[in-house]
Amino acid sequence: AHAAAAIQARRALATALYELDQDAKAREVAERALADTQAHHADDAAMLVGALSDLAWVQQILDPPSALKHMQEAHRLAQAKLDPRDPLRVEVGLLLATIYLRAADADSAQPLFDQGIPLLSLVIGATMSMGPLAEHGTEAQKQRFLRPAIHGAQVAIGSKQRLGAALDLGLA
Repeated sequence: AHAAAAIQARRALATALYELDQDAKAREVAERALADTQAHHADDAAMLVGALSDLAWVQQILDPPSALKHMQEAHRLAQAKLDPRDPLRVEVGLLLATIYLRAADADSAQPLFDQGIPLLSLVIGATMSMGPLAEHGTEAQKQRFLRPAIHGAQVAIGSKQRLGAALDLGLA
């Protein structure tokens, strides 16, 4: 239990460092988290997938080929070991698709988006993405956007990848 908590803390630290533009340190911490996961939790597919995808995500600035390799490995493991409805499996597919898009490989990305976006939309579309609108929107905006989102007629996806970055909001 202690090893699992330490690994989770390292993974969270790696993500925080990445968001603060400390890519080299984030990569170092994520590599340690993956090594510890492999040493202590090699039989826990979810922990391995999480550690691999975290490392891939923080590597994408410094080492895009390694990022792609690690995310592909995480995706293969998730496909083989995790339930198809597991949110981690969907998340890894979408992260891999994002890395493909950043490498200008839209042909590889599209099937992953096709698989993941509908489930992701059902899981978080109306809840997480509409939170800022519910909290800060005008009454007219709330009536126009929240009611259709609650009924599933409209989906919003928000994306913020680094601290200080602008929020991208798309409505479908």
